[in-house]
Amino acid sequence: MLEGIILLVNHGRCPFTTLAEKYGAKNGAVTDLFLPGWLARNTFNIFTTLFICELLVLGFRYLSGI
Repeated sequence: MLEGIILLVNHGRCPFTTLAEKYGAKNGAVTDLFLPGWLARNTFNIFTTLFICELLVLGFRYLSGI
């Protein structure tokens, strides 16, 4: 939750982006070293969607008593 709040306050920009740019990354992204380019560009969108889906499933299970 704290990570989500930090991203929300920074308008979706990871605080480590500035640090990466300071130490030489051209655009502040270092995830492309470990992930394919399309996944690195869409990391926040993909995992935010997964997180919201997980919360919905947990809420459904809690409310239905499963």
